Amino acid sequence: MTSTLRDLHERLTEVENKLFVPGHFKGAEAECKAILNDSYTKTDPQLQACTVILCIQAMFEQRRSPKDVDKFVLEQYETMNKAPYQVFAIWFQFKVYRRDLRSAYDAGVDYLMNMKDTLERWQYEEFTELLVFHCLTELGEFKPAMKFLRNNKYLSDAKRNKFIKDLHRLFRERSSGDTASSSSSTNPKRLTDTPSPSPDRPDADPEMKQNENEREEGGYNGGEGKAISSPPHSTSGEVRSERIRNKGGRPSRWRALLQILHRVSKRMKEIAPVFFAIAFVAVLLVLMRNAVSSVRLDRLKAEAKRFLSLFFALDPLSA
Repeated sequence: MTSTLRDLHERLTEVENKLFVPGHFKGAEAECKAILNDSYTKTDPQLQACTVILCIQAMFEQRRSPKDVDKFVLEQYETMNKAPYQVFAIWFQFKVYRRDLRSAYDAGVDYLMNMKDTLERWQYEEFTELLVFHCLTELGEFKPAMKFLRNNKYLSDAKRNKFIKDLHRLFRERSSGDTASSSSSTNPKRLTDTPSPSPDRPDADPEMKQNENEREEGGYNGGEGKAISSPPHSTSGEVRSERIRNKGGRPSRWRALLQILHRVSKRMKEIAPVFFAIAFVAVLLVLMRNAVSSVRLDRLKAEAKRFLSLFFALDPLSA
């Protein structure tokens, strides 16, 4: 059995390097399913999980439907709750990317309820981030997401507070974006009518309103998934701001002052050659004037000395 399992591991490595990486996704899917059909594969859960993940990736690259992927995974694990976490996380990312959000939400909640005692802390926090920020918020379910975070006893206090702050920030960004798009619309009905708050939005949540004016720093880190390259997924839990807005649309005083200094320095660079040329000519004229004055003084001294020598050289009685 050991040699057979070793052969299966080597075969999976060859499928990944020689079929999947070069882009032969259909062949990679077929080989993965052939490996899974081997009776020895199920004796090694890690080999089975890696093969299923690679097959899901190959099916994703072929743009297979969510139903095909669901059927494939259920053939391996009967129910999604029996799938290992790494398999379920990749399957969940695939569902989110293909916009099968409602089905992903139902399966994700059921998985957390049944597996919360067996998942490690980092796995629970990572999947909570996926469920809240990539599924619930995309469905517009901000109020259920907020209640889920506040009532969650399995998250650490620091992680829970961070997720709540990130959810507040994301809601404000979505609200400001919706307001800007509605104000720029030319539809008279949308400009005149004031929609009532939806029960699914956190406007009706008093705790949400209390934190509405908080100013937290940070943003959501919506990086790409590690296993599937296209679906947005972040395992770091850090939230990063996607854009920085200048509130009010006016530049600050410091920015205005810096712009003025920049223009002054630019103008000084333009007139610097002329200024140095004028200074050089002025210095040259002063030197020439001093030189002429010194020449004239020496000449006057020489003439005075000559006059005096002639005056004293004459004899007064010679007349």
